[in-house]
Formats: sequence, C-alpha cells, structure tokens
Amino acid sequence: MKLTEIASALEISKSNVHQLLAVLTRRGLVERLADQSYVIGIKAWEIGSRARPLEIGRIGAPHLAQLVRDVSEGADIGMLDGTQTVCIQLVECPQPVRVHARVGDRNFAHATSTGLVLLAALSDEEVIARFPPILEKRAPGTIGDRDSLLKELRRIRMRGYALYRGGWRTDVTGVAVPIHGPDGRVVAGVCVPAPSYRVTRNWLDRIIPALRATAQRIEEDLSPNSQLSLDRTTIPRSASGGRG
Repeated sequence: MKLTEIASALEISKSNVHQLLAVLTRRGLVERLADQSYVIGIKAWEIGSRARPLEIGRIGAPHLAQLVRDVSEGADIGMLDGTQTVCIQLVECPQPVRVHARVGDRNFAHATSTGLVLLAALSDEEVIARFPPILEKRAPGTIGDRDSLLKELRRIRMRGYALYRGGWRTDVTGVAVPIHGPDGRVVAGVCVPAPSYRVTRNWLDRIIPALRATAQRIEEDLSPNSQLSLDRTTIPRSASGGRG
C-alpha cells in the first residue's frame, strides 16, 4: 500500500503516517519499495515466526502430509481465536474433486468440525460467555443457536471427535480431533474435510483412526522432551536474509 492508502485506511493524517512508517522502516518492520509503496518487512516476519501458531504448523506439517498420503483426502490444522477458527497449515488431496481452502482462512468456530472440537475443550460457561443465543449461519446446516451448540459439544466430548455435515458448506463434511499441548490443554485441531458424497461409514472408520494417530504424533513432537520442541525457538536461516 502507498502512504495515501494507509492514511485513508487508518483515518489519520498523512504526516503522522509518514512519521510512523519512517520509524517502522528503520526498524525493519516495513520496507519501502521503488514505487513508494510499503510492504511488511523482514523483522516483522522474524517476530511473527516466533508465534505459537507457526510453531504448531511447522511441527504438524510433515504429519499432515503423511495423513494426506495415507487417506487420499486433504487435511488441515486450525486454532481457535475467540469465536473463529484460523487455518494455520493445510495439505490438499490429489483427488480431482476436493475441498479448497487456504492458510489464514477464518471461519465461524460453530460452523466447522475443527471449531467444534476446539470449542468442546472449553467449559459450557466459557462457550456461553463467547456466543450469543442466536448464531450466525454460514450454510443451511450451520448450528443456529447456542443451546444446540452446547448439546453438540457435549456429544463431542463423549466421543472424542467432531463430525459436521453441511455446517461450513452445504456439500462438505468435516471430521476433526483435538491436538493437546505439553500441558494437556487442547491447542489446535486437525481436520479432514471431504465432499459429503464420499463420507460413508467405511470412510469414517478409516479416517478417524488416522486422524487420531496424526494428532498423537504431533503431540509427541510438541512435547518438551522432543528434539523439535527443543529447537522451536530457533529462527530459520532465512531470517538473516538467506533462503531457508
């Protein structure tokens, strides 16, 4: 974005924006390009790379790729942010008909299987505090009220996974299991979404154990005793300007 665009978006004067950008540029948080536009700088990337979502996404990536190879369906990892989920890692499946998504996508937590399995880790009181009585719908199958959401979360706690047909998109079904951190708390969810016509009882009997095994392997690598965890605070070589 250029200075004028940034000032307009922030609704502050161009002179104030110019001063802020000058400081951010000196500190490497933004970079000024030849056409006088500004982009995120390498220092901002370095700070962002220390965030927990990137750590979990990095550790989970190879296990997610193996899951996709094993089940021939796409898979993703998501985290809870208030009443929304954020996709932090994904691997698409090789099938011509598949569910498309992107890293960074946000969705209503009550509209996805990943969101449901993450909300199930909260108490009923926490869920009530976050959600109004009537919920916004993403698709016709989205849970539409808080009482129904609480009932579904109790079922998920009992069986250990979330199964959601048509909550996010009419023709998509997702199944998700939780990922626990070293302290035992749920930190993320791993999900396999698929076109609903492929989701049969046999499909679920194959997918759910594979999901649970994937979550367990990620949890093992998140453990303080794991070499991956011991290296988690290391900034990749590319932080210094090289290609990692």
